[in-house]
Amino acid sequence: MPVAPALLAPAPPVLRALPTPLPGSTSAPLGITRSGLVVGHVRGPRARHPQAVVWRDGDPVVLGRGTPVGCNAHDEVIGTDAAVGAAVLWTGGRARPLVPPGAERSAGLGIADTGTAAVLGVRGGEQAVWTWRAGRWRCVGPGAHAVIGPRGDLAVRGPGGTRVHFGGWGPGLPVLAPRGGPPPEPVCVNAHGDVLFDLPDGHHHRAALWRGGRLTDLGTLGGRVTRTRTAGAGFGPHLNDAGEVAGTSTTADGLIHAFRWRAGDLVDLTPRNRTGSVAHSINARGDVAGVEVAAAAAGEDARLWPRHGDPVEYPSTGEHHYLAWVALAPTARWLVAADEGPGRGRRLVSSR
Repeated sequence: MPVAPALLAPAPPVLRALPTPLPGSTSAPLGITRSGLVVGHVRGPRARHPQAVVWRDGDPVVLGRGTPVGCNAHDEVIGTDAAVGAAVLWTGGRARPLVPPGAERSAGLGIADTGTAAVLGVRGGEQAVWTWRAGRWRCVGPGAHAVIGPRGDLAVRGPGGTRVHFGGWGPGLPVLAPRGGPPPEPVCVNAHGDVLFDLPDGHHHRAALWRGGRLTDLGTLGGRVTRTRTAGAGFGPHLNDAGEVAGTSTTADGLIHAFRWRAGDLVDLTPRNRTGSVAHSINARGDVAGVEVAAAAAGEDARLWPRHGDPVEYPSTGEHHYLAWVALAPTARWLVAADEGPGRGRRLVSSR
């Protein structure tokens, strides 16, 4: 007697490898755009430099040489071609080098939904942050690091400290670190001009949200360290337009746990975990994606911690494999990640 479909157990979540343009290539994701375009890069087995690639419905399309660092709601992608030392904007099927006037080399920093690109220009060892839009350049000022929001708001960390430039222009508003520490490091800017910062301060690394000129410390899970951007964990976003933050904090007993923060409430997403977890990104719904260390430290599995409901586990695709660079779609429970298992090159995997 056939079993009614409603009585069948749901299929377990599966991560599937996305194809690469060349056999033997390694691949890793940057993120997913609002339209569902997966953005990442691939590197051939003997290639010196990576290629920027997008996947539409699972099919790869090579954009050109370079590593993507940002994308916007209109499927425009910005990155850097290290072979020539220049930022590159991929838009409408074309690649446009972006080198500020007088600069010897450049690097892509991000792109807003307005089409404004943030670019780092270097000349004679001096660094400056520039914006480009429709052929027009503007120098924001000296700086070595910057992030740009959907509306074009910029947060820049430079030799004179950290400043927020609404609309990407003007003298900007200074952001001072509490307790007189080093200048805050900008991580994300949302559509309302709120800025997420990491606050490096010796052994007491913290994170804070800047809103309306006020810097709010996110707190900790009982330990000394709270951070959002983690080395090797991709580019987020770690902040959504509702002001929610995804990050990682130490507990009182020294464990590293993923968290979700909203309006002063810091929530441990893995309170019973004894091996560790890390949050990599958050979407508009408040869903958080990241990794949790598997039992007996046998690797890392991807996790989706939804705003409502139980966590969803996405196991790595083989024994002793590790998942990293987990990114969420802006408005859906769809994630991509890099499977970095030993004995196999890094490959991009998707839950769709």
